[in-house]
Amino acid sequence: TMDDPTFGVFAALPNGDVIELPAVQNTSRLQVIHNSPTPVVDVWLNGNKLLDSFAYRTATPFIDAPAGTPLQVGVAPYPSNDPNDIIATFDVILAPNETYVAIATGIVGDMDTPFDIAIIDGAQEFGSMSTNVDFAIYHGATDAPAVDIIARNVITLADDLAYGESTMYISVPAIEYILDITPANDNTNVLVSYDANLNPIQGSAGVAFASGFLNPPTMDDPAFGIFLALADGTVIELPVATTSTRNELKGEVNITPNLINSGYMNISIEDYQGSDLQLRVIDGFGKTHLTQDLTVDKSTYIKLNVSQLSRGTYFVQLTNGSEVSTKRFVVQ
Repeated sequence: TMDDPTFGVFAALPNGDVIELPAVQNTSRLQVIHNSPTPVVDVWLNGNKLLDSFAYRTATPFIDAPAGTPLQVGVAPYPSNDPNDIIATFDVILAPNETYVAIATGIVGDMDTPFDIAIIDGAQEFGSMSTNVDFAIYHGATDAPAVDIIARNVITLADDLAYGESTMYISVPAIEYILDITPANDNTNVLVSYDANLNPIQGSAGVAFASGFLNPPTMDDPAFGIFLALADGTVIELPVATTSTRNELKGEVNITPNLINSGYMNISIEDYQGSDLQLRVIDGFGKTHLTQDLTVDKSTYIKLNVSQLSRGTYFVQLTNGSEVSTKRFVVQ
């Protein structure tokens, strides 16, 4: 009956005192990453506010979370004051003594890539060696194709990784790498490269996640990028690399503006030492939109008509066969 005592464990001490041993709550370890290009949100757990003012492209540190019991995770627009403000709920059960990363992903109201929470289990809070960095990779860019991610001249980190998929954790020495992003099954076509200097974070673990849009729907939507969330909640944006799979073009190449809302882009080539060049404009899917053969003096200025390009992220490649320069720009 309701009046009968529930189960418990007690200890009788030599002095006659009896104490009840407190129950040990089953817990897991959990980190949350916000990678849904939506406004700032609040996160609720079983009707109580867990995270307040949680911004896009930020992460929590790992925390202890209840395990072995049903959890209802709710997401509400910030600011929210009541569980009735919740616009999306997810039912989750975490296993005791396990470690997870939960990633808010997708787009609220989108039928093709709806808002969701992706769970990476077997997550790591520390590198497996003090001299290494361990990380998994999550593809969270809704309009990006399946890609390969290659640590140049070292190892393929992700093979045919599609939106919503993640890799296993991989451990690499904490040195500086160049990460080449290529279309799946076409490693000859490097879409963009990123510098990943792991020296300052040796011994750490994290999740690298693709974020944003290759073709932003509006001027206010975030462009594509690669970010690394560490276990303490720090999020690092990887900078676009200045080199490529071929030798870097001998000379200085600049494009202006990087954000284009008119029909022309300016390309300047200074102190170039080499043969004539081929210019190519490609999009984030690897499709070529413009090609042009250039006769280049030591210093050359080009006014390129890009009025036929729709809104999105593109790359200008200048190559003479053995050398290449790749620059990123966005058409608004």
